[in-house]
Amino acid sequence: MSRDAAIANAHQAFDRGAFKEVLASRIALPTESQNPARARELDDYVRKLMAR
Repeated sequence: MSRDAAIANAHQAFDRGAFKEVLASRIALPTESQNPARARELDDYVRKLMAR
């Protein structure tokens, strides 16, 4: 994919709300990297959501 095509795709995703949907799903999960009690949630976040 060319640079111009990548930029166009990013603009389209932003304009149709895809960026907002992804961001909302990621910030909805309570994650705390410094809290051992939240290790499972952090692992799920990294493995599932960041891989999208």
